[in-house]
Amino acid sequence: MDIRTEKNFFVGLTQMQLGNYQDAIQCFNNVLRSPETNEFLPLAYWYLGLSHLKTGEKAEAIKMFTWLNRNSDYKQSEVGRILNKLQ
Repeated sequence: MDIRTEKNFFVGLTQMQLGNYQDAIQCFNNVLRSPETNEFLPLAYWYLGLSHLKTGEKAEAIKMFTWLNRNSDYKQSEVGRILNKLQ
């Protein structure tokens, strides 16, 4: 895995903790654009979805949680509950 992918993921988490959701979105999008498949992918979709919810971008959040619902087992029960509330 590219160290930049790992860095973007952890900087994104830090930005979320600081309440800088737009910065977090940018970092998590960089993780998604990483050329190789990586173990942070489901986590990045999860936190990207949460960040979009915090910024009021409901449609973008739905896209992230839908991807998780279809492609990963990560937090499946929470993802399902969130999607049910959003749709």
